[in-house]
Amino acid sequence: MKLSFIIPCYRSEHTIKNVIDELTEKMTEKPEIDYEIIAVNDCSPDNIWEVLTQICESDKHIKAIDLANNGGKHIAQIAGYTYADGDILINLDDDGQCPVDRLWDLLKPLSSGYDIAIAHYPKKKQSRFKNFGSKVNDLIVNILFNKPKNIVFSNFIARKRFVCDEIIKYHNPRIKMDAITLKITHKIAMVDMEERYRENGSTGYNFKRSFKLLMDGSIGYSVIPIRFAYFFSLLNMLLGFIASICIITNLIKGLSLSLWVIVASIYYASGIILLFIGILGEYIARSYTSSHVPQFVVREKKNFK
Repeated sequence: MKLSFIIPCYRSEHTIKNVIDELTEKMTEKPEIDYEIIAVNDCSPDNIWEVLTQICESDKHIKAIDLANNGGKHIAQIAGYTYADGDILINLDDDGQCPVDRLWDLLKPLSSGYDIAIAHYPKKKQSRFKNFGSKVNDLIVNILFNKPKNIVFSNFIARKRFVCDEIIKYHNPRIKMDAITLKITHKIAMVDMEERYRENGSTGYNFKRSFKLLMDGSIGYSVIPIRFAYFFSLLNMLLGFIASICIITNLIKGLSLSLWVIVASIYYASGIILLFIGILGEYIARSYTSSHVPQFVVREKKNFK
């Protein structure tokens, strides 16, 4: 058996060596297991590539991929999957938050019939804003992709080879990993453990990037938003029909109608129409912008045959 560790790297020149050193030390506990550590530089603005180059020179188990453009964490993971040759692929972060000391506990369910094992953190070591965003994202994924409520995707995940082989078949440059994963298998185990605090720096996921990731998943992998638009349009038509009857009835009775009520109704209806035209336009635009666009471009690789 061979393990492949995939580490997307962004602004982590001060932490990545500690993460790799801990992984290397952990693997000495079971020398019979072969392994590789693939660090993917997601076009980071710091000196992470120079750091990775030096690490690769000292250990052939360490491999590095330098991406020419920043595609986000999930694209970096897929780049790692593409070049990995392990039987089990493990994702972890570059900031030291993943509890590598619990690696063997994470892998245990994969020998018991599960295809994926995910570290479950009862208490997340992140800001309240990030916790709120995670809950909103989890709720939307539950609705759009029929995700079981007990499954919560985290930053420390082990997947069997065939799952990753299916994931890299998705050539869309807008990726939502949990959505793709749930289309492949539901044999997912949750392993309780405690998340660590970030060693250095802050998360690269601000509100803009988090919202973009949420939109990519909602529109890129589900038709429920457009179906919701149909339903809401029908509901709006029904309300308009009822309002028309009320207006006609009041006119027959000789009652006056407030101009503001009419204006508000017009603005409301127009807003709904424009909103759903925007949703439809988003679907159409993505069908054009996602065609014939590479997911990632590799500038350089280290320690690959």
